[in-house]
Amino acid sequence: QFLLRKMADDFTDADRRDMELEAVRSMFAPEYAEDALSDSAVTAVPSSSNQGALDVRVLVSGCVLQVTMQEDYPSTSSLSESVALSGTWKGNRKARDDAIEELRQIAQDAKGAECLVDMCLRLQALIEDAAECHVAEDEVVATVADMWFSVIMLDHMNDRRRYVKQLQGFAGSLHALHVLMLSGGTSRPEGASKAFVVVVGEEPAVASFSKELRTQLIDVNKNG
Repeated sequence: QFLLRKMADDFTDADRRDMELEAVRSMFAPEYAEDALSDSAVTAVPSSSNQGALDVRVLVSGCVLQVTMQEDYPSTSSLSESVALSGTWKGNRKARDDAIEELRQIAQDAKGAECLVDMCLRLQALIEDAAECHVAEDEVVATVADMWFSVIMLDHMNDRRRYVKQLQGFAGSLHALHVLMLSGGTSRPEGASKAFVVVVGEEPAVASFSKELRTQLIDVNKNG
């Protein structure tokens, strides 16, 4: 990682802020030149609410990191109180909130020294991680959407426990996921007021289960 560190006695806070912003521009501006903020991926403008401060925005992988550099940053003040994110975040809200908190901690730990470069690099890594998780979640959702399921309610069974085992064994032979759900706060099929077996799997497995269920495992009465 590139760390901007200079002796405080040789430069004023304004000098150190300028050098840090230039370092960030050199790292991020070329890659995002086409969709940068204004004419640069990094903007720093006088703050409208804090005299002498700079409102800084850095475009990192489509996400905008916003901080305020106070007049006495970096020698005295920290960026931790002003961290905000906007723009595109390919992840869930919790991951975004965790990212903001981690960036604030980086700023707090670096109090008395420059930290914007470190924050930008860490944000870049967090965005990549969030994007990978988002893709993985989409794949899981797509897989689940392709699944079929069948729900069997067990009622008026003389030996419900044995019947549950038969159902589970049958589902297992078809390579289908089977889950036993009981009501009445019990873990024993024979003690539940109602018992359900939920079978989940790919279409052929669940279709075969539903087709063969009545002929192999139950007696069908006049009501079906």
